[in-house]
Amino acid sequence: MKPAPDASRGTDLLRRSAVWHATLVAIAAIPLAISNKSHIFAGLALGAFLMFANVAMLTRALARAFLATSEPPQPTNRTLGWIVRWPLLALALVGILWYMPARLEGVLAGITISLASTVIAALRLSANESNHG
Repeated sequence: MKPAPDASRGTDLLRRSAVWHATLVAIAAIPLAISNKSHIFAGLALGAFLMFANVAMLTRALARAFLATSEPPQPTNRTLGWIVRWPLLALALVGILWYMPARLEGVLAGITISLASTVIAALRLSANESNHG
C-alpha cells in the first residue's frame, strides 16, 4: 500500500534538489572561472536560477493539488498563478538574454543543470524511500 501524499515529500525533494543544484552549478562554474568566460557564467547562473524557481513553483503547486481532497477549488488564485507563471518566466528569459551580459549557451547549460539536479534528487529520494519502506 502506498503512503498518503504529504507536503514533506515535496519539501524534501526541493531541499535535495537545491543541494544537487548548487553542487552541479559550482562544478560547471569552475572551468568558466578559470577560462574567464563571465558571459557564459552569467547565463549559466541565471538560467539555472530561473529553472530552479520553475521547478520549486511546480512542486509546491503539485503538493497543494495532491493535498487538497475535500476543499472546493479556488480558480482565481491557482488558475491565475498557472496562467501568469509561464509568461513571466518567458519575459525573464528574454530580459536575461536582451539586457544582461549572458549568452544563450550559458542559459541552456543552466536549464540543463537544473533539470539534471531535480532528476538526481528525485531518483535519490525514491531510492531512499524504497530502502526504508
